[in-house]
Amino acid sequence: MSRQRIRHFAVALFLSVIVTAASAMPAVAGTATPAKGSSLSSTGAPAQRVVGMVAAHTSREVFGFALASSLSDPTVGYPSWNFDLLSTVAFFGVHVDTAGHFVGDNGWTVWNSSAIPALISIAHQHGAKVLLTIILQDFSPGTPNMCAGLANADATVAQTLAEVKAKAVDGVNIDYEGLDGACGSGDPYWAQHAMTSLTQKLRAALGSSLYLSIDTYAGAAADPYGFFDVVGIAAYVDSMFVMAYDWHMTWSTRTTQERLSTAARSVSARLHLSPRTVTTTPP
Repeated sequence: MSRQRIRHFAVALFLSVIVTAASAMPAVAGTATPAKGSSLSSTGAPAQRVVGMVAAHTSREVFGFALASSLSDPTVGYPSWNFDLLSTVAFFGVHVDTAGHFVGDNGWTVWNSSAIPALISIAHQHGAKVLLTIILQDFSPGTPNMCAGLANADATVAQTLAEVKAKAVDGVNIDYEGLDGACGSGDPYWAQHAMTSLTQKLRAALGSSLYLSIDTYAGAAADPYGFFDVVGIAAYVDSMFVMAYDWHMTWSTRTTQERLSTAARSVSARLHLSPRTVTTTPP
């Protein structure tokens, strides 16, 4: 089952493992990461103030995905949420094509609808950040779509930055899911290196004042030759969303907090962090 379909098992919101990157480790382990600077939100409030408000109402990073398909639903969408319990909401999302450009699908339509400024407004009123999720997923043999998308990363970065500025959101969440490979080059780990490069380019484009997170596999930290180089990526992101919910579904023989904590400990060890730096929350 694809990870895209896994996301839809929860009606509208996922709460899972958040790992604060070593480059943005807070003064008190497990608390929300303060902004590195300031930028204007849709309400005119600096992003730094928004993050400060988050710290006041929650002591941990509580990260949720807001699905485009149900964003405004009064029963399961954002109108039904308690934003005082959230620190970050990522709109999920806009898809990236092989040329590195955004696809004009339903996600793009919702992103350009009146629902987005309404979401941003209510989130900022409660001190929660809003991020744009960019999505590219390819598990086909040789992952040609992923290879092409990563090769055109400059186009993606430019369009992402333009959308972040246009909507005045607080940053970006990267949801690229694929497999490592040469992608036709002489480098057997080209995809991994290109994934890290995309993260680096996004950080450079966003600057230090905007938030950058990335979704990684539960076992990524234990696989230095996989799609994600968590050590390399950690230098550029504010947080990693560890997709450990695939250990907490109907096919799991054990659906316990211990299973989820295994992924957190793996990332902690790989990044040489204190176990207290890692927060685990079952979905």
